[in-house]
Amino acid sequence: MKPTLRIFALACGVFPAGLFAPHGTAETSPQPTTTAAVTTATTTTAQSTDPVTQLDTLVVTAQADLPPPENWLTTTLPGLTIYSSASERASKKLIQDFDMFRAALERAWPIKPATARRTPPPPLTLIFCGRRHFDDFIPERAREDSSGNSGRASITLIGPERAFIAIDMSASTITLNNMDFDIDTSFGGSALFEVDYHEQLRREYVHYLLSRTGAPPPAWYEEGALQIIQKMDVFPKYFRIGELKSVQSGGWQKITPDRMPKFTSGDPDEGGDTESQDDTGLPGMEIIPDTDFNVALQRRALLNFKDFFGVTRDSPQALNPIGNNIWAKQCYAFMHICLYALPNRYKKSLETFVERSAKEPVTEELFAACFGKTYNKFMTELRGYIDFTAYEYTEFSATGKDRLEPLPFELTPAKEGAAAAMKADALILAGNPAAALPALRGAHARGERSPDFLAAYGLAAHAAGQPELARRLLSQAIAAKTTRAPAYPAYAALLLDDAKARPAARDRVHITAAQTATVLDILFAGRELRPAQPQTYRVLADAWHACEVAPTPKNFAIIAEGLVQFPNDIELVWQAARVTLKMSDPRAAAALIDHGLKISPDAPTRARFEALKPDLAKIPAG
Repeated sequence: MKPTLRIFALACGVFPAGLFAPHGTAETSPQPTTTAAVTTATTTTAQSTDPVTQLDTLVVTAQADLPPPENWLTTTLPGLTIYSSASERASKKLIQDFDMFRAALERAWPIKPATARRTPPPPLTLIFCGRRHFDDFIPERAREDSSGNSGRASITLIGPERAFIAIDMSASTITLNNMDFDIDTSFGGSALFEVDYHEQLRREYVHYLLSRTGAPPPAWYEEGALQIIQKMDVFPKYFRIGELKSVQSGGWQKITPDRMPKFTSGDPDEGGDTESQDDTGLPGMEIIPDTDFNVALQRRALLNFKDFFGVTRDSPQALNPIGNNIWAKQCYAFMHICLYALPNRYKKSLETFVERSAKEPVTEELFAACFGKTYNKFMTELRGYIDFTAYEYTEFSATGKDRLEPLPFELTPAKEGAAAAMKADALILAGNPAAALPALRGAHARGERSPDFLAAYGLAAHAAGQPELARRLLSQAIAAKTTRAPAYPAYAALLLDDAKARPAARDRVHITAAQTATVLDILFAGRELRPAQPQTYRVLADAWHACEVAPTPKNFAIIAEGLVQFPNDIELVWQAARVTLKMSDPRAAAALIDHGLKISPDAPTRARFEALKPDLAKIPAG
């Protein structure tokens, strides 16, 4: 039975014909039902002598539809939480394959977190998406990027509290409109690219592991490693890495009306749900397989090494590796020749080059010092390696107690509130919090009230720009002692905005010490939870800057605690610099301004720090 909203309209008094004024209502509460007493009354004119008539109560019942619960399956493995909206059989198959891959990766290509890390890496949640869910997890910029020239079948979202990997299991192909493929150009302009979501999960997992290593490796190194690792063969008794399986086949397969690509629908061996799916492929389009570099780069011009090493993580080539992207496959080829070519001459050179490139600019001189060849000479050698690949892959035995077997697990239906909160946390990282609100609202209307759920709902409302809803939900979550650390600075920021809107200091500009204390109480409660949140210290500094009283060195020590934990958080550094100026501490202010200028990512950010410099001269000497 669907919940209903009952609106009780009590009409009191008298009203002449034509003077009835309708009233509108707006939803401002997350409660499942709302009862509103609407009084509609008019008065008679002074000359009227009509008696006052009391009308009967009029009850109007309207039905407000709630979204149905989303069907998610869930399970846990060591270090992992998994949610799936795809079929149970396909999900189990993917989980078993991935668990064996994790064990093999530890031996074949171990990736360890940085030992100097001050906080543990965020826990990881895997999200396997059926047809309806995956697109919501793609950040807005990536959605715009992928709409015309590329496509995505996986995404990694990493935040200070949690990390997520979302995998699209709804189809085995994606549509590409990029003409940068070595295929028959007589077709109309689009192509279908084969996607193996097992491989996509592997590459996203390695991307997550590399994010834990402190300073990330160069973009070309990471992409080359991902290309090699995602194609590992893993079996219970052995696994191998570095093997090339692609051979020239004389061209891609053309789609004809009787040979359409296979899309998942209700097949229990596939990842899709049981709903029918629209075929995006049309006769005449090309099916492009994900080939190894020795096939993908045949008869294709390579990037010169200056441009190749110059690709950054936010470049389109790095953000969209699907589609036999020349740069991505060249990364694959470059890493492969260094690690597996016969004779093995470049493994040590590669290690030296990566180590030095982290400390100095990549130039042809640096490259020649590490590899003993100029760009042009190594390019010639790489071109020959692509055409006539001589290599030796690595194979590992996994017999006896080392035999690779997936751990036992059971997929069970996820609780609605837990699934909605999980989805909300991921969508906030994707910059798409509004997409989480319907599922959260439905779970709340059906009775979910756990403190952590209220925190997740409040955080999503806050990120979606609904402060009133966020204020109520976060206050309830904190009163119930939620363990979600981000809820506390989010609620404190809302309280600080309220105080700034009504400053009670005599100058009507600053907030009072009492108003500041209300904000600080919430922040100190959240400061006890882990992982530590940079937002806690940002709001703390902002509150002290808005206060009519300057903080003492003891007060500032808490802000300094945040600077030690998050030295490169640009907003925290800027807020702390403003507080030190208010404290008339020129030495600390100058140091923070200089540090902010050093780590500023762009000109507008640097301008914010430059604007603080004139205030240094206003601090009295001594």
